[in-house]
Amino acid sequence: MHHIALGLVTRRRPQQLLDALLSFKALTPVPEAKVTVIVVENDDDLSIDPILEQADLASVGYDVIRGLETQPGIPFARNAVLSRALALGADYLTFIDDDETALPNWLCAIYSSAVARNLDLAGGPVLLGPVETKSQRERRLVKRALQDRFQRKNLSSLDKVQAGTDSGVSIYTNNWLCRLDFVRQTGLRFDESFGMSGGTDTKFWRDAQKLGAQTGWVPDAIVVDHPDLSRFTLAYQYKRSRDQAISNSVVYERQEKPVKAMLGVAFAAIFGVFRILFSPFNRLSGVPKAVQKFGHAVGVLMHAWGQSSRHYK
Repeated sequence: MHHIALGLVTRRRPQQLLDALLSFKALTPVPEAKVTVIVVENDDDLSIDPILEQADLASVGYDVIRGLETQPGIPFARNAVLSRALALGADYLTFIDDDETALPNWLCAIYSSAVARNLDLAGGPVLLGPVETKSQRERRLVKRALQDRFQRKNLSSLDKVQAGTDSGVSIYTNNWLCRLDFVRQTGLRFDESFGMSGGTDTKFWRDAQKLGAQTGWVPDAIVVDHPDLSRFTLAYQYKRSRDQAISNSVVYERQEKPVKAMLGVAFAAIFGVFRILFSPFNRLSGVPKAVQKFGHAVGVLMHAWGQSSRHYK
């Protein structure tokens, strides 16, 4: 019998956390597997006990462990979950975000595929949940752009699965399963030097592959993202793309010369401008993509100047 730990990191999202936990409660049982839910709150004080009580995961046979990580930053909280899972002797650890919900078949799909394919690290699709956009054009535009991004990622990943090349698909903790014996053997952890920047899950995947991990994509292991409405603005999409570009430049160890970096930024910015110019022909849907592209360009330039991301500060 395998022991599976379901990991969640949370901070000041009580309703979203409850929804995520209730989706765990509705999961199709994995035959002959023990399940423990590990929730770590990344804050000054522990406040999630009422939410855990309301979710009542014990009623479906899950053990529940909750903890507090007072050092602010996602990698510290993720490592706190990871350490607890290792201490339990768990065989597998999963992560989804605290503003996501898992479809009922998610755990069975990602776990059974990892076991059958002997994967050390597995990931799956993320879909965008319902968003109220009727009254605001900006939200509608951003929603459409995000849906398009998710769809392109998922279709591209599916193509790689069918071609047998899905080891090249990046695995993020928004839909993530890790075989913990691999972690025990390698000592791999989330890189805490990233602190507030983001990108530590990408770096974990990259580091795992360098250490020989078998990684893969599970198309039918689906979770649904329910982002806060504050993210459906052009300003936020610019900021997120900029900060992700800075973090990814570090993760992928890019060492471009200043001139080369400037040329890349200029090309990306020009491409973004063209998307804006032609957007009236497709109901302005190109505007969010142009903003994201411009944010990426600025982020690459900021990295070239030695600046770091503080996206989660």
